[in-house]
Amino acid sequence: MPGIAEITGARVLAEFGDDPTRHASAKARKNYAGTSPATRASGKSHTVQARYVRNNRLADALQRQAFAALRASPGARR
Repeated sequence: MPGIAEITGARVLAEFGDDPTRHASAKARKNYAGTSPATRASGKSHTVQARYVRNNRLADALQRQAFAALRASPGARR
């Protein structure tokens, strides 16, 4: 992963855990990290909102990785 260093990688691994069966799918991992949108539908209305309930330490580590990737990787900048 571009932009992930030793410290940030260790933090992400520690927050996700090392059990591969802990999360059923990639979507479950995104929900746990708080990076997927929360969709609410009721009758005719349909809204997409930011997810506020999340693992803050994991979200912070992933945000650091994303911004580091923008600086270090030309592919990530595109």
